[in-house]
Amino acid sequence: MPQYLKLAEKIYSNLKVSKGFSDDPVEDLNNLMIELRNTVKDTNFKMLHHYIDFEELLMNSQNVPINIDISILPKSKNKDEYILWLASFVEKVTIPTKKIKQPIKDKVIQPSYCYDDLGNIVDKTKTDEDAIVLYFQYKETTT
Repeated sequence: MPQYLKLAEKIYSNLKVSKGFSDDPVEDLNNLMIELRNTVKDTNFKMLHHYIDFEELLMNSQNVPINIDISILPKSKNKDEYILWLASFVEKVTIPTKKIKQPIKDKVIQPSYCYDDLGNIVDKTKTDEDAIVLYFQYKETTT
């Protein structure tokens, strides 16, 4: 989602500078699609739909092939809300051309300790050699 937020912020700022926002939501959405197409060209995203009939989508959203709820479109004056809505909109109308998979190991924080058979806390930062020596020392003390 962060990549969509960055893209949404860029689209919002470009649209505000170049054409501005009007009170007509259909005109804003059409300008938004134009800016989205121009912005997506420079990224690793691809448009799913190059043309969306927003008037038809506002009037009769059941017969349109995409599932976008435009009724919750925030006012462009509320920058943060609009960017969040725009990020979800961009996520629905684009797909990444190159998927970058992060290993799960990078996402999960692993503790630096573990428990041994007796329930004692053991530090994982020790090397394998230290673990082997500790294992045999433990065996000698228990016998």
